[in-house]
Amino acid sequence: MRISRSLDYAIRALVYLGMYQTGDLSHIAQSTRVPQPYLAKVMNRLVRKGLVRSTVGREGGYVLRKRPQDITVREVFEAVEGEFHLFDCYFGTEECYFISQNCAQLRFWNQLQQVILKALESTTLADLLPQSSKPMEVLYARCPTPPTPNP
Repeated sequence: MRISRSLDYAIRALVYLGMYQTGDLSHIAQSTRVPQPYLAKVMNRLVRKGLVRSTVGREGGYVLRKRPQDITVREVFEAVEGEFHLFDCYFGTEECYFISQNCAQLRFWNQLQQVILKALESTTLADLLPQSSKPMEVLYARCPTPPTPNP
């Protein structure tokens, strides 16, 4: 199982917004080392799903629509990837290769799915924010040219 690039980039951008409350696309992309065109697509998904608000214009940018502690990683996952599922036959999207109603594989995948969903639901954006007393230094250390904060 791998985390998609889109999910990785979405979480990076949301962590940035959780730390700084606002940011324009170029600053977020530069600070999180995400290609700006790719980040634009990811941010559009987050806007459409109601996790982020976008404002256009000179003072425009992105802000979180909810507090970091009210955004679960599951919400982020589903905004970017759609409904979470590990095994297609469990969800009826593919034919089962085994005829048995007591498929041991199905039970295993279902249990694993429940564990992962619980972790995604119980982890919030606030849990992913750096615990540093100087959060600006965390991102600036990764950024060749620090962004100029918006007043």
